[in-house]
Amino acid sequence: MRYLIDGHNLIAKMSSIELGDPNCEAELVLLLRRWTARGSRRKVSVIFDGGLPGGENRLLSTSRVQVVFAPRDRTADDLLIGRIRRLDNPAELAVVTGDHAVGDVAQTGKAKLISSSSFARTLDAFDAQGETLDQSEDRDISDAEVDAWLELFQGDPEDK
Repeated sequence: MRYLIDGHNLIAKMSSIELGDPNCEAELVLLLRRWTARGSRRKVSVIFDGGLPGGENRLLSTSRVQVVFAPRDRTADDLLIGRIRRLDNPAELAVVTGDHAVGDVAQTGKAKLISSSSFARTLDAFDAQGETLDQSEDRDISDAEVDAWLELFQGDPEDK
């Protein structure tokens, strides 16, 4: 599913990220990257207010998480509403916001509306499980795998 997220609105509802933190946008983006990696069909566009110069931030964006900052003369809400209205099939989109104007446009366009509070609980729970999930995926590797990695990075393991 594709998600269109009102970034600062979501951060304000999260327990794991503080809106006043100067790195709050980057923290949310990193969390969204991990979250999208856990679902093969998840793609996210997150839009924040107040970017200089505005537009897509290519350093933070990945193939599955697009990061956009609204330019000084527009708000994130303006960009969110514009994107929803331009979609050919809004029913394939989930809009994450707590803003009534954005939510009304999403529902009028038949997009799925998810409250920022609800999505924040989902991400906070995912974030809390992160270390457990990563550790549960640890597995023993065979001697052959170790030898293959050593050969790849250090040359032939027999020479050592």
